[in-house]
Amino acid sequence: MRTLLAITLIAFSTTCYSEENWDFSGFGTLGVGKLNRSDFAMGEADSSWDFDNDTRIGIQLQGNLAERLSFTTQISSSGLALGDDESYDPQLQWLFLTYQASPDLQLRLGRMRSSHYIYSGTRDVGYSYPWARPPIDVYAYLLQPLSNIDGADLLYTLDMPNDLELDIQVFAGQVDGTVRDVYVDASPTYGTSLTLRSLDWLIRYSFHIEHTDISSDAFQPVIDTYESLGESLDPIFSEIGASLYADGTNYQYHAIGGQWEHNRWGVIAEKYWIRAPEEGFSNDSDGWYLSVLYHLEQLTPYIVVSAYDNTLNKETLPLIDEALANYPAPPYPADIGLLLSGTKEVIQSFKAQQRSYTVGMRYDFMPNWCLKGEVQYFNFLANSTGQGYPLNDSAERPENATLYTIVLDVVF
Repeated sequence: MRTLLAITLIAFSTTCYSEENWDFSGFGTLGVGKLNRSDFAMGEADSSWDFDNDTRIGIQLQGNLAERLSFTTQISSSGLALGDDESYDPQLQWLFLTYQASPDLQLRLGRMRSSHYIYSGTRDVGYSYPWARPPIDVYAYLLQPLSNIDGADLLYTLDMPNDLELDIQVFAGQVDGTVRDVYVDASPTYGTSLTLRSLDWLIRYSFHIEHTDISSDAFQPVIDTYESLGESLDPIFSEIGASLYADGTNYQYHAIGGQWEHNRWGVIAEKYWIRAPEEGFSNDSDGWYLSVLYHLEQLTPYIVVSAYDNTLNKETLPLIDEALANYPAPPYPADIGLLLSGTKEVIQSFKAQQRSYTVGMRYDFMPNWCLKGEVQYFNFLANSTGQGYPLNDSAERPENATLYTIVLDVVF
């Protein structure tokens, strides 16, 4: 990023293009929401009316540096802090150069949004989608800190018969971020996305391979203990310890989605699935949503049905149960049992399964402004709390929760 910024500053100092070639724009969302459950949270939403879960603001600068070379940067600030950032810390989301090699071929270099979803590029711009927020069963909280890629991509647009266009994107780069105190570094990550579009519909497929290292400072003493027990007592402990980190694990990410508009009706749907080898810190994750909306002048009512399922390495829990059965205390130290039981709780905490049902309304009351209100019901399955979490250890696990949200979106 420092190298790209230096190149950009040099280009600024040498370009002869006037200020008329530069566009400044921005976006903002003022959101307030609450859950109907005490001692429980989803994202930044809890049982009190609060602004942090959906409030954000961003600015963007774009302009020409030369005849075919342009520069884009975007900075945003959000109340939703899921990684190691604080709420409302400014974050550099975009910083890239674009070279328009031909009308159909474009190359970009720098920091960009990853291409996981239909709304990846405009995820922070609430005005760009009909809901209060993109459905979290696909736009999962767990993946949000990994939404930027530092690298390069190439986009080619192919004109096809019957007024169809095919966008072909290939990319490579690096992604990193912190999720639940766990540091994730995908270096390299590479893949492609294909988008077939017509006047009133589009279909999109995205595929990523992410060569991933996963580590946690909190887990490291535990991992060292397991490795020591594996050497002195039983190799099964080394296998259990290896499930708490990943070293070059190849994750595969797939996503397919589509949009359709006809007269006043609209349908939007997406599905993703993540697969990794059953070794180390690896998880399988699936999510989907189906949304139907109806445009009624300035009002757009909508419904969403969705689901989410996330499971950490499925082979680890049987290993822990086997170790607990083989090495009870005494004659073995009691802390072996405590270590195994604690590890089991940590692994089970990554289990998340939920079904969601949303009803909402968007009101476009003036150009570039809209007001949205929605009610989202979550049904938690498999003895999990879905993407939510108790705020204290003694809190009772709810079987369901309802999230109420009102947001005001603007672009300028």
